[in-house]
Amino acid sequence: MMVQAVAQGEDVPFHIKNVSQSVGSAATGSPTATLDLKTDLNTHFKKTHTTTINGKTVYVSGVFDNEQNAFMSVWVEGDAKPQILNIAGLLEAEGSVTIGGKEHAVEIQANPLKPKRSRINIYDPNGDEESAIRLGSLLNKIQAAGLAIKIGGTDYRIFYTDGVGDGPKLDPTKRLFSIITTDAEGDIHVFLVLESLVPSDKIAVFKVLNDKRLGLKQVNGKLEIYDNP
Repeated sequence: MMVQAVAQGEDVPFHIKNVSQSVGSAATGSPTATLDLKTDLNTHFKKTHTTTINGKTVYVSGVFDNEQNAFMSVWVEGDAKPQILNIAGLLEAEGSVTIGGKEHAVEIQANPLKPKRSRINIYDPNGDEESAIRLGSLLNKIQAAGLAIKIGGTDYRIFYTDGVGDGPKLDPTKRLFSIITTDAEGDIHVFLVLESLVPSDKIAVFKVLNDKRLGLKQVNGKLEIYDNP
């Protein structure tokens, strides 16, 4: 079942599917790509959108959890980890992040007719706009930050990230793989695979867009990726 990323009937330009189980396995095959489970973990957070707020370099990106929720991340240079905001929550009420020791308000100005033109605004403590990010631009940059792979002739990007727990905050016990593609109509599709579903003794097979088959296997600290195993 494909669900809306922020649920509650919101018309958004991307859809998330939690691939809760594999559809089979394969004993052997030749991987078409590999992802390093150490060096590639969470790397997209600082490769997406960069701005300067309150004299600090700020990286804005996004992440998903295994319950098919979408989150915005705000990582201030010098901080040990990003601050996480639930997108669904921002559609209902203003959120906030701390930048340079000061609280900054965050809101989404939704455009229901053209969702990719929706804007994410960050305001300083006086209420003046510090940064405005078009949602479509941010989504494109997030997608481009992943490892490029091809499945069934379709281009995808794959990410390895911590999941999201209560807070919300990043949770390393809920790590997952996010596999993202854009269809002919411009909608973004996100397929989520929990790390715990990917074995080391065989290739687990999962269905992605149009039921194309994606194979995943963990070997010696690497994720091996297979096209139609």
